[in-house]
Amino acid sequence: MLLLGATSAEAQGKGKGARPTKARTTPTSTPTPAPTATPTATPTSTPTPTSTSSTTSSTGPAGTLVPLPPTSTSDHVADDAIPGAAAGAPSHFALLAGIGYPRPLSFEAALRTSTRTITSGELVMMPAVTVGGIEANQIGVAAALRVFPLKTPLFIGLRGGFQRTTLTRDVALPYGERLSAKATTETAFINPRAGVMWTWRGGLTMSIDVGVHIPVGAALSVSLPNGASPEATEKLAKMADALGNAVVPSVDLLRVGMMF
Repeated sequence: MLLLGATSAEAQGKGKGARPTKARTTPTSTPTPAPTATPTATPTSTPTPTSTSSTTSSTGPAGTLVPLPPTSTSDHVADDAIPGAAAGAPSHFALLAGIGYPRPLSFEAALRTSTRTITSGELVMMPAVTVGGIEANQIGVAAALRVFPLKTPLFIGLRGGFQRTTLTRDVALPYGERLSAKATTETAFINPRAGVMWTWRGGLTMSIDVGVHIPVGAALSVSLPNGASPEATEKLAKMADALGNAVVPSVDLLRVGMMF
């Protein structure tokens, strides 16, 4: 009995003095996944079309660059490509006047038909002059072509036309009266030539040339008063024939005008 009581009391004493033991739990750290770097798209620079002086690009279907035709800055032919013309000089239409032989006076309207060619129409004349008692006058029309084979003022050309030369002379009749005798030559001619032609910046134009006057058909008519001797008009007829039906050199000493 005593033993059991002591044991029981010891057990109770142990039970009162002992603290309950709690199980310790060590927290386990869960590994955090490393952040994944999301790739960032690098913006791609779109090439900008380079503009040139002659072409321009535009965006066509599906973003395709379509070249546009070159834009012309002027409707005129480049001045530096026109033979004999200064840069910036007018080069389309010209009015010229000149002196020469065998057509003493000439008036010309010229048109540039291309970079290398000029066509023109001419009025040629000789005012009435009296030499050795013979009065002479001349009038005619012609068409001309100038071709510039090189990029220089040098040209080769051809003129063709028609002219009428009239000579008159007073002749003495047997009974003392004096009347006029007349000789007229009508001539078709061609005139190959070569020369130079310049146009300055302000439009002033100058031309000189040499060539050959070649008749291709001439008709001579002589009108004599009744009673006049043939000897009295022989000189007149010879001179008219020489002026209208002879191959002679031609010279345009100077032609001056304005180009527009």
